[in-house]
Amino acid sequence: MVGKLKDVVGVPIASTQAGAYMRPFWYNLNFEGRDMTQVLLNNTSKTMYEDALKLVFHEQALAGLDIFTDGCLRYDEWLSGLGWMTHIAGRLGGIRWNNEFDELTEAERRAMQASEFLVESNLQFRKSADIMSKLSQGNIQMAEFFKFAKRFTNRPLRFTTPEACMTIRVLKNKIGVYRDDTEVFFELCKIINSELKKLVDAGCKIIQLDYAFNPAFYMGERAPDEMWKRQIEGFNIEVHGVNAQIWVHLDWGRPQGQLMAGKVLSFQELFKRIPDAKIDVVGMEAASTYGDNLEKELPIWKEYCSEMDICIGGVNHRRTQVETPEEVANIIKKALKYVPAEKLAVYNDCGMPHLPRAVAYGKIKAIVEGCKLARKELGIKS
Repeated sequence: MVGKLKDVVGVPIASTQAGAYMRPFWYNLNFEGRDMTQVLLNNTSKTMYEDALKLVFHEQALAGLDIFTDGCLRYDEWLSGLGWMTHIAGRLGGIRWNNEFDELTEAERRAMQASEFLVESNLQFRKSADIMSKLSQGNIQMAEFFKFAKRFTNRPLRFTTPEACMTIRVLKNKIGVYRDDTEVFFELCKIINSELKKLVDAGCKIIQLDYAFNPAFYMGERAPDEMWKRQIEGFNIEVHGVNAQIWVHLDWGRPQGQLMAGKVLSFQELFKRIPDAKIDVVGMEAASTYGDNLEKELPIWKEYCSEMDICIGGVNHRRTQVETPEEVANIIKKALKYVPAEKLAVYNDCGMPHLPRAVAYGKIKAIVEGCKLARKELGIKS
């Protein structure tokens, strides 16, 4: 690991953005599992991808973020943002998309008490893929995507990606290539580990794994001990020997701005379960409750996971109202009761590709200004 927030960013209460950002209306490029170097041989595709990346970086620079992301423009624009969840699955070697729409598993249904609208309008169209032979890295190409994007910014660039807990949800081992789903899961963890090491070799110093520990995270206390144990073991395989700052991002859902569990839950159980996970920074939703849940969640973090740094949501991705800097600063103050400033970063609760451009930009600007206000109150120069 390359160090804590203070070592990599150099500023307390660092500002950043969760991952997926507003996609320009004219940007309609989908890689669809293809070799990205082949896709970008097409001049129109290459120009479109370059220009979209430049726009995302430009807006992050205008806002003044301390840590950038590429806006996740490499994900396909599937209904309700599901393209991010299928990103790795669709690029693996050894799979074939089937013509079936995937049903929610029983564990997922227990974990997600989602609205009828969300299930009927979105999740019923979730595609799945059959495992046809032993899985391989195929066209995952994390390093290639990172190197292409890094040419357009000299700011710290955090690479965000789904990981094995998400990817396995759309893979079906129908013909028995693997003994069971557990074997598939650990195979995925090893493949992702290899990709992350290539990413580091390409110069990436900050890596974020999205929605680790699912569905145990959503199930909380209802999740069996064995489920938590397996997912933490898999996570540690994914990041083993990866010399980068490792983030995880977790929240209560983004599709169509809906709460996947039907309500805001709590991070308390997560913090009790993950002390042995090799994590540098835990990213957590907080703005949905205006920071009020931090009062009961961060004491548990302090008790079990204080070696890990924290990134909190300062703006909410489900509200189109742009928060004021003062509102963001108030959430930060609640976190500072438990988290030292040098161990704290701030971003949005989850991705914002579904929001209008002016709203998305306004929210990242509010994050930056809110962090400045909090630093000023602490007597820290921005």
